[in-house]
Amino acid sequence: MPCKRNLCLPIFVLSLAILCAPSPSVAQQASALSCTPLKTGLVLSGGGAKGFAHVGVFKILDSLHIKPDFIVGSSIGAITGAMYASGYTGQEIDSIARKLPISNVIRSYSPLAPGVIGALPAFAVWENNGRGFTLQTGAVREGEVNALMSALMLRGNLIARGDFDRLPIPLRVIGTKLSTRKAVVLSKGDLAQAVRASFAIPLIFAPGVIGGDVLMDGGVADNIPVATARAMGAERLIVSTLPSATVSDELFGDPMKVALQLTDYLFLNDTTTFRQQDLIIRNRTADFNPLDFSPATLDSLVRSGMQVARETFAKAGCVQTLRGAAEQTREVRVPTVVSEIQVNSKRRLEGKTMRFALGVRPGRRFNEDSLRQRLLQLGEADDYRAIWLMPSGRDSSVKFNVTPVYGAKQAIVVGLAYDNDLGGRLWGGMAWRDLFNAAVEGAVALDIGKYRQEFRGGLLRRIPAMQRAAPLVASFRSVSEDIRIFTDSGERNPVFTRSLELAVGVSGQLPGGFAIGITPIVRLWRVAGTAAVGAAGLNVRMADGVRIVDARTVLEGEVNSRYQRVHFDGKHAWDLGTVEVVPRLRVGWSRNAPLQEQFFLGGYDGFGGLRTTQRRGEQEAMAGLALKRPLFGPIRASGEVTVGAIGVGNGFLTRQLGTVYGQVITGWRVGGEIRTAVLDVHVERGFNSVHGDIWFFRLGQWF
Repeated sequence: MPCKRNLCLPIFVLSLAILCAPSPSVAQQASALSCTPLKTGLVLSGGGAKGFAHVGVFKILDSLHIKPDFIVGSSIGAITGAMYASGYTGQEIDSIARKLPISNVIRSYSPLAPGVIGALPAFAVWENNGRGFTLQTGAVREGEVNALMSALMLRGNLIARGDFDRLPIPLRVIGTKLSTRKAVVLSKGDLAQAVRASFAIPLIFAPGVIGGDVLMDGGVADNIPVATARAMGAERLIVSTLPSATVSDELFGDPMKVALQLTDYLFLNDTTTFRQQDLIIRNRTADFNPLDFSPATLDSLVRSGMQVARETFAKAGCVQTLRGAAEQTREVRVPTVVSEIQVNSKRRLEGKTMRFALGVRPGRRFNEDSLRQRLLQLGEADDYRAIWLMPSGRDSSVKFNVTPVYGAKQAIVVGLAYDNDLGGRLWGGMAWRDLFNAAVEGAVALDIGKYRQEFRGGLLRRIPAMQRAAPLVASFRSVSEDIRIFTDSGERNPVFTRSLELAVGVSGQLPGGFAIGITPIVRLWRVAGTAAVGAAGLNVRMADGVRIVDARTVLEGEVNSRYQRVHFDGKHAWDLGTVEVVPRLRVGWSRNAPLQEQFFLGGYDGFGGLRTTQRRGEQEAMAGLALKRPLFGPIRASGEVTVGAIGVGNGFLTRQLGTVYGQVITGWRVGGEIRTAVLDVHVERGFNSVHGDIWFFRLGQWF
């Protein structure tokens, strides 16, 4: 039908505009799709220490007020994801990580002797878990790792109480069933136990056992668990990945790095498929060591994660729609009252002891921070590999179904060292756990050296005391020693001594991480050519750690019917760039102490230009400063300056002319050390202000 003349032109122009208008581009279609509100899941991959880039991602999510509908994590992604799902902000996770001993999770080879044997450094330890003796790896202390997970996950564990859907953000944790290598999705149970199983890296961490399944690292089956997130109904994913670099030939000098690289080959990433609406955050982690948990590395990873996430979200557009349905606030209750505590153990008195160890009682309120610290302390006890709380319940109360995992039933330990002054030293011992089915530990050890021979034994049982489970230790020690005597003209014949020590004491934890032991003690000793002497008294010892062998600071005092003695020995290490700075301080005072209980200048660490034990007296004061700097590989240059003196008689370091007593001298040593996977080697040349120079050579750790 013909149009009217005055309408033909407008209709023609409109038709032409419609025909000539460009169709929407692919980018415009994607933008429109991304702006559609969808159910959003956060997927966090595994990658060891590199996972701290996830924390940087969390910080950006917080700044944009983005809250996913749920989280799925594998390995380190399970650890960080569980904390984020528990209601912690990215900043809070960052702060918590710096307060807890995460950097100690993996260390160089350092086998650990059972504490009941005493402060003896081990060369090798064989443990029997019921299937024969196997060599202790020494690089991972299982009890400390599990305790760290229990501490990190405590808040979430209390909120979830057995169901991870109760968390502020629902969570799924990925493990791998060892027998089938299939992914296992964990959504219930003890949160710390589930996360611990998810990062059971083969060859490094022991597998976890949950519900009869033996589980290893989730990354082996599904390192980027997108499929699990899809199965939970995710329509859009925010995925944080941790790329790895190609293996370097330089890594193959370190067995731990080789193990980790082999694990990287096992991790399954190639089944991951993404969709157009997914947001992929590819963190720049290829150059980071997945076993480096040092503070500087964690700082870099968090900053890098923030930068990459910021760039990724800036390109996404319509960020507000990424908040998902979870934008609605969920009510979260952290229980503060224990309704019941059940301890799943056949050991006698274990229930009462565990309640005291955890500091919780049925029907009473508990302090979350105190419980966290007690879990960490239990991780340093030899008797336990893990303490899983297994919380359950609702509202403001919680029931603990505590499940202890015990350490090896027996352990065989050997140690050795060599010193050019003191000669060779070899010791061995054996420990038994759960004697008499009553959580009693027992041990014997024999120590043989050129100048000193010792036989010792002891029994340890944790008892309820002072609102804690305090170790009660009964011990004996028999020592035969040739004490070296030096004069200005040289070394005289040694003086032979023999002593016997019987003690029963209790130890506990003080604020600030210090351990204290209070021990009534009986001593008998005899010096060649004199009659035997006996004394009874009280010994008190404080150290910055449960184990004296690991302690950097020790304060010890004893008062008995024959003599009094007090001694302080402290050192600490700081890193100033590439240089390690180690100040050292020793102060000792005694009255009427027998020869074997007197002090020698510098202790077993020695003093520049002096032979070890060369200057001995009733008092000692020494200060030193050591500097150590890596050269290449395991070799480090070292140097130390020391100032000190010894004294006898009344007063303190009173100068006695014509003798060495009260004479202040300065010493220094320069040389190097080689840190190996087995024994450290120290070679230094020593000088001082009154003597010539002396070589110092030592293999291993003296004690």
